[in-house]
Amino acid sequence: MTKTTELTPAQWDTTYAIRREYLDAGLSTKPADRPAAENAITRMYEMTGKPAPRFVWVDSPATANLALWLLRTPKSQIGRDSLRASLGASLGDSLRASLGASLGDSLRASLGASLGASLGASLGDS
Repeated sequence: MTKTTELTPAQWDTTYAIRREYLDAGLSTKPADRPAAENAITRMYEMTGKPAPRFVWVDSPATANLALWLLRTPKSQIGRDSLRASLGASLGDSLRASLGASLGDSLRASLGASLGASLGASLGDS
């Protein structure tokens, strides 16, 4: 068998044409032929004896990231985290407002009376 060390101009033309075809397909923003893609992938899985995968189609890479996160995160965790964040923010705001007002009023009254009495006595003596 002869080892090829150089390509002919015709072979280079074929190489460039194949590269262009694959590059065009990879960079394409045209909608996918979803049924054809699902069929081809399902057939490949069948050939290896594995069950067909579940297909989830989305409209953008950003939506795909969100879908992957949702699919990988247990449902109980999604609800719990959402509830915790919502309640935490709500309770935190409510407690800050309530304690802030209550402590502020109490400190003003207490300090006001104490300082008033102390300053009154001090100024009276002077």
